[in-house]
Amino acid sequence: MNLDKKVNTDLIGGLIGLGLTALFWLPGGHGAALARVREFGLPGLGTRFPTAIMLLMVIFSVMLLVKGFVRADRFAPFADERLGRILVVGLLLLGWVLGMQYLGFVVTSAVVFTLTTLYLARMSGADMSWRNIGGWSIIIASEIIVLYLIFTRVLLVPLPRGIFI
Repeated sequence: MNLDKKVNTDLIGGLIGLGLTALFWLPGGHGAALARVREFGLPGLGTRFPTAIMLLMVIFSVMLLVKGFVRADRFAPFADERLGRILVVGLLLLGWVLGMQYLGFVVTSAVVFTLTTLYLARMSGADMSWRNIGGWSIIIASEIIVLYLIFTRVLLVPLPRGIFI
């Protein structure tokens, strides 16, 4: 397997986007999700939001496909040290998903977002001063609060609760 091979990432991204949209749109995906959201008593928001997101995914995926055919950029996405970074971040995200059922959304997000930020900052050679770490912590806390409020108050999606929150 040649990891330095350059590929048309626009075509790959566009096809993945269309594939994911089809996966959620097919029966059991989009239809079931809409039925669950209607149970909360918000048929307007419940039917429009997922449909709007999927429509945007189709539009952006088609735009990527067109760009891939008209003016393709070729990259080697797994070249150099990127493969190790992708693996570490992928494992952290897997830990985030699996950890939520035990520790809850808030605690797991705080731990994983912090570890991911520190890891990527260290790998990129960023200044690891306490001032920067404090600033990143404020940004991470803000992200978690915004995500929590959007999902629980606007979309009415129950987030996992673990032993803490």
